[in-house]
Amino acid sequence: MLNARLRCANAAYFAGLLFASLKQRAVSMACCVIALGLGSLSYWVRAWYFNEAGGTPVANLGPAYYFWMASFAALLVGMACLRIPSKHNTVDSEPA
Repeated sequence: MLNARLRCANAAYFAGLLFASLKQRAVSMACCVIALGLGSLSYWVRAWYFNEAGGTPVANLGPAYYFWMASFAALLVGMACLRIPSKHNTVDSEPA
């Protein structure tokens, strides 16, 4: 059950990328927070089940896990720092 939730972290991340491309900043950031929350559940995984046989024990989280989580955080920070111009933002750019 926990393994399925961890796979949903990727879906939330890709949804965040989709909303980022659609310039929906708030929704993209929410998806990134969900992905980070689901990804952090990896700390409680004791075994990973690849098939119906016994699970493969998880001794520790390797560098791939931290790179995976960093990708979620990078999108979140990127969207937080990004300034998307508003359609209603008017600037006086008439020639003098």
